[in-house]
Amino acid sequence: MKKFRWSRNAIIFSAVFFLAFVAYLISEGILQANMLAAAEGNQPPEYGRLVDWLPKEAKTAIEYRARYLDLKEKVEKARDVDSHVDAMFNFADYIKQKDKKGSDKVFAEVGTNPEYRKSRLAYKSLAKLLLSDNPHCTLTIKDYHDHINSLTWVEDKLAAWNAGRSQLNSKRVSPQVHLQYLAPLLEDKMIYANFDNFYGNIQTHANKLKDDKTVQQATAIRAEIKKSRRSIPNAIIQAPLDFRIKYAEYKKEIADADTPDNRLLATVGLASLLLNRDNAEASQLLVALRDNPEYVNCKNYYVLMSRMLLDRRISKQVSIEEYHNFIKSLKDNDEIFTAWEAGLGQLASIKASPAVYVAYMKPLLDKKPAYRDYLYLFEQLKEKAEAAKDAESVKKADEMIELIRNDRDMPFRNKMERTEG
Repeated sequence: MKKFRWSRNAIIFSAVFFLAFVAYLISEGILQANMLAAAEGNQPPEYGRLVDWLPKEAKTAIEYRARYLDLKEKVEKARDVDSHVDAMFNFADYIKQKDKKGSDKVFAEVGTNPEYRKSRLAYKSLAKLLLSDNPHCTLTIKDYHDHINSLTWVEDKLAAWNAGRSQLNSKRVSPQVHLQYLAPLLEDKMIYANFDNFYGNIQTHANKLKDDKTVQQATAIRAEIKKSRRSIPNAIIQAPLDFRIKYAEYKKEIADADTPDNRLLATVGLASLLLNRDNAEASQLLVALRDNPEYVNCKNYYVLMSRMLLDRRISKQVSIEEYHNFIKSLKDNDEIFTAWEAGLGQLASIKASPAVYVAYMKPLLDKKPAYRDYLYLFEQLKEKAEAAKDAESVKKADEMIELIRNDRDMPFRNKMERTEG
């Protein structure tokens, strides 16, 4: 029997075929994940050297394919309308250079689907349809204005105005078209520093057309903006969707509140949500509550006072002395304990120093506690006093801890038997 021999050409062809097949599998699987990981800085340097052997065209194609599949997967896995619309935009925007027809189709899907069009993030895709040459869907300036008017939040309106202006700039439209686009801002004035450049654009385009009346209108509004010193904080602009949902819920709770107590709790909740995103609004809400005598006798007034305790983000923060005086005004033992506990939680949230903790809790050392629940507060006091090197307070806290542990008749707040941990 004649022995089979591999020819040189057969060996070369088989090797090329095998390498091509392996490269294909890699591009569809491993390289997709690894390319994305490398882009995010999560891949070791050896991976980059491993891929460098590929020709530049092949490497670019694999990178594109990996990103393409990743963005497409995000579209398919999006759980809500806003996430889905945002993922569609990111996908269409990425593929537009290599696949304009496919990109146009995705943008048009947002523009023609009523459910997608209502999304607060639809402006990204709709701006791409503004006066576009998209064969599937194009929007007039009025269409785009209607979408902006449908948006609830001022930061979304700002983003939509910016996206539309970028589209018109890319199309190099005439000054008349720019003014047509920006005209609603002269009627529905947006007195925020973030909108000042829009009014500057109006001045520029109106000057080109020698439209003195429009120039004067824009100039007057810019003066109002400067005087107001008001702007939309970046933290609000960049806030996730769930922030605004929660914001709306608190607003509704405040509007629906049937008692001062409920209104106080909802307002403090809203202010707490806003802290570190819009400290000015948060401070305004809390100070207004404290300045209103309607709320002084609320059972939950301690929530407001503790929230304002030593918080530098609030214009009229509550001092330790003021908080102590507030606690002294309380008659009910349950309310007194709750107020002490709430103040302690506030100090933890603002990361107060050990010395501040000791100054806050020191009055507890002068009076026998009403409940065994105070044990935790004294343990905290001892720990902070040790950190602050306050030997006298450590000693007194130790005495109170022993007193509570040895007094088996001292009740818990809820009057139920419990076993100490």
